[in-house]
Amino acid sequence: MWPLLLWACVDLKRQWTRFLSALVLLVCAVFFFLILHALSAGIRHALFKPEEHAKQKFLIEITQQSMSFGFLEFKTPGLLGGRSLDESTIARVQALEHVKHVYVKNTLRLPVSAQGGAHLLGQSLTTDVVVEILDDELLAEDQKNSEPIDRIDTQSVLPVYLNEYMMDVFNQSIAPALHVPSVSRDLLIGMNFKITIGQSFLLGKSSLLAPINTRAQIAGFSPQAMHVGISLPRSAFVNLIRQQKSLDGKAIDLKDIMTPVSLLVWIDSIKHLASLTQSLEQLGLHVNQGQTQLKKLVVALEWLVRSSAVLFLIFVGLLLSHMMANQMLERNKEFAIHRAVGASRLQILGWLLWQAVLLAILSLLIGAFLSYGFILLGNHVFEYYAQSLIFRPIPLMIFEWWPLVVIDVLVFLCVVISTVWPVWFGTKQSPAACFSTI
Repeated sequence: MWPLLLWACVDLKRQWTRFLSALVLLVCAVFFFLILHALSAGIRHALFKPEEHAKQKFLIEITQQSMSFGFLEFKTPGLLGGRSLDESTIARVQALEHVKHVYVKNTLRLPVSAQGGAHLLGQSLTTDVVVEILDDELLAEDQKNSEPIDRIDTQSVLPVYLNEYMMDVFNQSIAPALHVPSVSRDLLIGMNFKITIGQSFLLGKSSLLAPINTRAQIAGFSPQAMHVGISLPRSAFVNLIRQQKSLDGKAIDLKDIMTPVSLLVWIDSIKHLASLTQSLEQLGLHVNQGQTQLKKLVVALEWLVRSSAVLFLIFVGLLLSHMMANQMLERNKEFAIHRAVGASRLQILGWLLWQAVLLAILSLLIGAFLSYGFILLGNHVFEYYAQSLIFRPIPLMIFEWWPLVVIDVLVFLCVVISTVWPVWFGTKQSPAACFSTI
């Protein structure tokens, strides 16, 4: 084995230009393969990581059917078979097979404003907010690093839940514009502020009830919370409203101040999504499959990226085979002399295989080092130039180890096949036959 390795190294000094050309080709293949995989991993991380880590239930969102005319969109309950999101509809959905539970998303139709943040931001801010009412179970299931609802005194404090997207928007656009510090999850959880229900700066006072001033506390984050707005647990909000009276002295009907905008349906398995979607559409409802379609698109993009990388590696393998075949034609008589002095076909093959192994090892080391450095540099550059973007998919590229293992196997297969096939058939001719052509 060692004489063959020494023989291969000595021969590389004579054939260094050919070896360098093959090395450059394989380094480009490894670099291209790892960079494309890192980019697809970054896309998958940016789009799905927060949801996949937090979600413990498979939920699909249902809305009313609508008619769209460009920028105009009309809800069509009762029109052309559409159905509104009333109690009878919720009961029908709950009765469907494979449905475990139905959660209702309600939007508050009252003007709401919030004021506070002086101890955290250095100045008190006042803003109008959009409020959504969600089931306690849904918030409790998805909240991360949050104070449990049952530990908060909801008689004196109104628990509020945020979406991480809203925090990112604040840190990347609002905070720099107002020259206030950025915030984090740990700083926001437990923050107290004043909230006024029934009055806001832009919408004024409500005609239904007198303004309700109460203390609110950020209890945690949930991916089901509003992207731009705040979400309140239904039980705490209902308890607060029941303590109030309308302007005419009557009890407040929740239907007058809340509007159901969608239903979140918890199904027992994703494999039943197609059949359940058909059943829901037969009921006159629209299933929002935007996230599902986006996942399918990203999966297709990932397979396109990976297949293009593999195809490029196959192309490099064919080039290497062509280079090795040309080498066999040019060095046919040289190999015939080696065979004439006693070298076997297996020894010649082993000698050239050692060169192929050295080529694979060097190309993998150089390609992995260059791709890892490019990923680090690309992430730093992108982070610097993307500071003004509201949505920043950082890191742009993620280096994973499993593609490195895959490319190791593919490169070794590539160099071995591209060496064995031409050499074995190129040395098939006897030395006498080779010298008879002189």
